[in-house]
Formats: sequence, C-alpha cells, structure tokens
Amino acid sequence: MVRLVFFSIFMIYFQYFYSSNLGLFNTVPNLLLPVLIYYTLTKSNVTGLILGFLLGILLDINNPGAFGISTLLFVLIAFLLGEIKSKINPRLNRGEQKVFLLLFVLFVNLFYFFIREIIFLISNASLAMPILRILGLVLYNSFYSLIVIVILFFIDNLKISLKSFQ
Repeated sequence: MVRLVFFSIFMIYFQYFYSSNLGLFNTVPNLLLPVLIYYTLTKSNVTGLILGFLLGILLDINNPGAFGISTLLFVLIAFLLGEIKSKINPRLNRGEQKVFLLLFVLFVNLFYFFIREIIFLISNASLAMPILRILGLVLYNSFYSLIVIVILFFIDNLKISLKSFQ
C-alpha cells in the first residue's frame, strides 16, 4: 500500500508538471490512467474504485471546465475492470493474461478518450478534438500506459528489506 501511495503521488506530480512536454500534436497523455488500470487489475476492486475516485478528482482539479468528467470515467473504468477481472482473469494462463492486459490497456484508453470527447462535444463543442487526433492520442497514451504498467509491475514485485543493506 505504501508503494501505491508513493507511486501515485509521483505520477500526479509528473502528470501536472511534465506530461505536457510528452504531448504529441498539442495533446497531453494521461499518465494516471495506467496506474488505475494496473492497481484495479492486480489489487482488490475496492482499491481500484477508491484510487479511481481520488485520481479522477486530482485530474479534474487541473481542468475546471470539465470538472467531474475524469472522476466519473475513472470510477466507471475501475468498476468495469474489477467486474471483468473477477469473471475472466482466473481462467487465463500467463501468456493469455499478457494479451488480456494489452487489449485492456488499448480498450480502456479508447473508452476514456472517446467518452470524454463525447461529453466535451455535448457540453462545449470548442473543447472537442477531431476523431483522427483522438485515435492518435489513444495509441500514444496506450504506449505510455504499457511503459508505466511495466514499471509498476517491477516496483510491485521488488522486495527490499533493510537486512540487505546491513
């Protein structure tokens, strides 16, 4: 749990101050989405829902014109991933789980960015992006999501004890 808190704080800091430098074609990747995906798929459903709510609120603070959209989508994604995980994940072997994760990263990014743009289009047409730009952002964010998930996997499996430093 301590690693979750520290990594989430680091990713929030990175999202606010450096993610705009990683943007492609005037878009900003969402680096909090892979944290939500990873912890929802590897930890309990309640952890995913709480984390989705907190990360969504923190992301919405930076965008007051669309306040609540990220929170709603993060909680919805955490809920849906938790439900799907409980029904499908135990039946899969290791290789199938990796393909499952890859498809989920792509699907969740697609879901998040398209639903967000539909809401922006309904509420404020000036915030909406063209469809090709959304698809590019989905692929670009999926790439970053996979990198963050691999880093999270290594951090989560890292066993550090104080005895090893003595």
